[in-house]
Amino acid sequence: MPVFRQRPAWTARVVVTTLAVSAGLVSPPAALAATGPEAAAGRFPSVVRLAIGAEADSLACTGVLVEQMWIAAAASCFATIPGSPVPAGRPALKSTATLSTGQTIEFTELVPRTDRDLVLARLAAPATGVTPVKRAIAVPPTGTELTTAGFGRTKTEWVVDKPHIGTFTVGSTDATTLTLNGQGSDTICKGDAGGPLLNPAGDLIGINSRSWQGGCLGTPSTETRTGAVGSRTDDLHAWIEETVRRTTPRDFNGDGRSDAVMAYYHQNGSIGFYTSSGGADGGFGDFSVGYTVPPASWDRSSMKLFAGDFDGDRRADVGMMYRFGDGAIGMFTGLSDGAGHIQPLTASARVPASAGWNWDAIDLYPGDFNGDGRSDVVMAYYHQNGSIGFYTALGGVGGGFGDFSVGYTVPPASWDRSSMKLFAGDFDGDRRADVGMMYR
Repeated sequence: MPVFRQRPAWTARVVVTTLAVSAGLVSPPAALAATGPEAAAGRFPSVVRLAIGAEADSLACTGVLVEQMWIAAAASCFATIPGSPVPAGRPALKSTATLSTGQTIEFTELVPRTDRDLVLARLAAPATGVTPVKRAIAVPPTGTELTTAGFGRTKTEWVVDKPHIGTFTVGSTDATTLTLNGQGSDTICKGDAGGPLLNPAGDLIGINSRSWQGGCLGTPSTETRTGAVGSRTDDLHAWIEETVRRTTPRDFNGDGRSDAVMAYYHQNGSIGFYTSSGGADGGFGDFSVGYTVPPASWDRSSMKLFAGDFDGDRRADVGMMYRFGDGAIGMFTGLSDGAGHIQPLTASARVPASAGWNWDAIDLYPGDFNGDGRSDVVMAYYHQNGSIGFYTALGGVGGGFGDFSVGYTVPPASWDRSSMKLFAGDFDGDRRADVGMMYR
């Protein structure tokens, strides 16, 4: 069966023109995986339209939102040479997803499967106003009726502005694929690759991979077969969860590679935040400047800086605890932009001077301690009576911090601070950060 992603270059150019004209429409950009009727407005909000390559001759595919930052699609859509494997990392060609809200977001990372035509593609920013598709965790039995939707060709149109739907039944399954039988005249056409296959409950079972395209516009009239093959997703729940929940430490520009941010304290009292991005070879690029704190604004000895993804956009940011002259303590966040540059730091939680916190009794450890996809910060506080309290300030939606609340407190005279080496990480694999300690 032929892969049905590719279109002639002139067809792709028409697609781009149509997208440009209809960019403001709030219609469900989904996968048109069928020549069936047009989908009712809002029926498939998680389905997205993909454009891969330069605008003049981009290729069209479909995908489905499985998490706010991740799209599932056919890996073959992103191949630079038809049939060639797709490497993990940043897409070789500029690739974008247009959501059902009309929002268009570029992809920054591909995580392909090697055993089937499937890829998870990470967005540069979270999809807002769209609920990800629910995922099935069991293979459907033979004869199960599946629904698919997409923006591919129909029997009479090269380009469509709204998704169409089709109905198929499961013919057979193996370890990685589903064989599909079209119902009536429903067919999967070019542009539908990556579209979702949904069970009767509306849960994702797989994505479209290949089709005979019988009846599709541009297919020879001698081709009447409407069967297709889909890539299973029902057996990949753990892999999908592991992929969408992971973050790359210190990845300030969201490309899946760690970078370096330098805080430079200038002689005139200003403080510049400079970023050196990690390259494909593991080396670093030149430092370029982001936010610069004006002279005489902050005292270096009163700053505790740390890094983490505090707003949950899969890009690392800079956090800071600051001690003011009157003894009050404030929390600040400097979010990173798409280039990895730190933006101006904004204030959130504040502890009044009357709380009497001892600056030298505080150590900070960032990590996602509640598993919501945003980094938090845990403070180890060494009390005068010898007890040690572990306090957590949770990261909020906008990247700010909530008030500190206490967890475990080590009884007095139990541990010697000078004999402790603390660190943070997810040590039990439950997607929540923990605190580890080496003790002498």
